[in-house]
Amino acid sequence: MSRIYKFVALAVSTASFCSAGIAFAQEIPRGETVQSRAKPELDPLGVKAGSFLFFPKATLSDTYNDNIFSSANGALSDNIVELGLNGSLESDWSNHSLKLAADTKIKRYIDNPDENYENFDFSADGRYDVSADAKLTAGSGILLSHESRSSTDDAGGIKPTEYSKVNLTGGAEKGLDKYSLKGGFVVDKYDYKDVATTSGVVNNDDRDRLEFLANIRAGYEFKPQTEAFIRLELNAKDYRDALDDNGVNRDSDGFEVTSGLSFDLTGITFGNVFAGYRSQTFKDSSLKKAEGPTAGLDLTWNATTLTTIKGSFERSVEETTTTGASGIFRNKATISLDHELLRNMILSSKFTYTDNDFVGISRKDKESKLELGVDYKLFRNFYTNFNYTYSKRDSSTNSADYKQNLFKILLSVQL
Repeated sequence: MSRIYKFVALAVSTASFCSAGIAFAQEIPRGETVQSRAKPELDPLGVKAGSFLFFPKATLSDTYNDNIFSSANGALSDNIVELGLNGSLESDWSNHSLKLAADTKIKRYIDNPDENYENFDFSADGRYDVSADAKLTAGSGILLSHESRSSTDDAGGIKPTEYSKVNLTGGAEKGLDKYSLKGGFVVDKYDYKDVATTSGVVNNDDRDRLEFLANIRAGYEFKPQTEAFIRLELNAKDYRDALDDNGVNRDSDGFEVTSGLSFDLTGITFGNVFAGYRSQTFKDSSLKKAEGPTAGLDLTWNATTLTTIKGSFERSVEETTTTGASGIFRNKATISLDHELLRNMILSSKFTYTDNDFVGISRKDKESKLELGVDYKLFRNFYTNFNYTYSKRDSSTNSADYKQNLFKILLSVQL
């Protein structure tokens, strides 16, 4: 721990010494924030490759985690070194777009090598502009990853659970005067590997599944920058095994219908608000139907040219393989603040509160997370990040409680 604190103190002191002047006020473009707005003097330029731009990036981080297994008792701490290598190839066209991206993360635990892993992610996304007010989109990707130890579905293996996800998306959008129509689909295929425990092997084949989702949204802009909309979403979840290890068929299908407003007030305050109803029905009669009101809100307020405040809330139904539970009704609220202290330094804070109500069993979880961070761009191609995260779960199942502190230092080089 002492070397991390010394490193943070040294880095912050260096940042303060190297920074010349204070941040100056600059207008935030409509729909942007202090984090997302362009900074031509600091943003990476990329490498020109014909009609494409290539953005390679490498990161190195050191994280101290005081509870690597997210345990209720007997917490173990460790230092984790992570090397990240990623890049994107993006079209530089006046019409249409194409983007290819790849990401690799290699994590190494100093004292607990069984937790070591490598994650890989590749994606391809494209847009075809049919006309000025009509477009088609498509995308695909493959992810090779590991399940978090804090997941409610963690099998408690000697090593983290490995899984893969193959993704396919498509969409269409058409505008006509004040009216808009959007539609799309998502297909996700999950494949979980079996994991060894101290008492045997956990079969994860009964978690493998296909998830299908299709939606359509119609909107009407009844006044400038303010649109009323209605949205219908249909989904189906098809598990590879007809029955899981407990003899339960977890296949299901459901729908969600919502209506709301999308608004932009002078470019300073913008967001969406909606409410509706959601239902998920399971083929197995032993699994209780998950149904009830759903709602959501996301609001962005550029309080000043240097400060952005965001707030969001969403009520959703989430998948789980917890024994006896058919799903999770999740209420999630988030508030964040980003402040541009210097032109090349942004201070961030974020608080998230999540209430998980397991459908079919009496379990309830309350989770909270606080994140504090500093992003400092020393030069156009080199930046640092300092982050602290505190996580806590209070569960009606005592063995699922945990508290966790993370201290992370990251260095990044990008062209």
